[in-house]
Amino acid sequence: MALLPRLPGEVPNCRKGNVGLKHFLRSVLVLSIVTGGLSAQSRSTAVPLLYPLFEETGLPICGIGHFLRKDYVDGSFFALTEGATYILSQSLSSNMKRDTTAYPCVSTRSVVYRREARGLSPREFASYQLAGYMFQTYYNLRLADAFTTYRDYRAEEPHTIPTTRESAFSLLASPLDWKYIQEPAVFLPALAAAGASFLGSEHNPSMLDARTLNWFGLNVSPAEATIGSTTLEAFGFALLSVAEEGFFRGVLQTELSERVSPDFGLIASSILFGAAHYPVHGLSYSIRAAVAGAYLGWQYKDSHYDLGRCVAIHFYIDFLPAIIDLFRNPVQARGVYTVGCE
Repeated sequence: MALLPRLPGEVPNCRKGNVGLKHFLRSVLVLSIVTGGLSAQSRSTAVPLLYPLFEETGLPICGIGHFLRKDYVDGSFFALTEGATYILSQSLSSNMKRDTTAYPCVSTRSVVYRREARGLSPREFASYQLAGYMFQTYYNLRLADAFTTYRDYRAEEPHTIPTTRESAFSLLASPLDWKYIQEPAVFLPALAAAGASFLGSEHNPSMLDARTLNWFGLNVSPAEATIGSTTLEAFGFALLSVAEEGFFRGVLQTELSERVSPDFGLIASSILFGAAHYPVHGLSYSIRAAVAGAYLGWQYKDSHYDLGRCVAIHFYIDFLPAIIDLFRNPVQARGVYTVGCE
């Protein structure tokens, strides 16, 4: 369940502009003062909940929570990755042509164009798509940063609800762990999500009908586009799964379960998970996200708070439909500008 859209819309709408350094430093100062004077248990709650300060600035957290607890390895990792993806997303979208409505989108039976590509050259469209992908990566890294900071602070004091001690890299590899793949709780919802993606009708050519595709500004074969898109989506959805499960299950459900009750934590985090999808995807999608969140929360609780299982489930219910959509409707795949059928 992606919080951000696969495409920001017909008009490129990546994060606009830069904000003042003073505003960013003020947020860092507030975070440092508040967390510095609290107990480890209070800091574990404060750090991820204070990170919306950085949402207003639009700038990376840059591992500040890890640096505050003198964890320089994780702090440096998040500082480099969040900073790099933020800079790339801004640089790729800074010179983007904004007025796409004045250009008609003309598709024929043999060549199908992206509706969002009106008025954009293949090179401009590639920059637009890469900017969106970089910002999505940056956003997920921020959530992962908040979760791992919470987890590390929380480990300093005893708690009734455990928190996973797996590294972010281990969680990222959870979808490849046979321990999870063989579990019915993982593969059954994955198969259901894949089957549901076959419902409905498509009017665009399938991958089997395609002869060439313009993918990120390059004219490639369907096989090359499939390999590239599969790799790109696999990494993107794996990171998204770690970020969202870490925050909604690993932080919100864990904290609410301990402070109120396990049932309340499950229900409240599921509702918040659905609500978080509403601004971008609308009511119908947010309801489905809440139902999926309830199932993920139940599995989290049932497995004695094994976050790896939730990451694996989340990955497959997002990744498999995306790959099926790639074959059924390649013109809607990330980075595809045109599909030629002659």
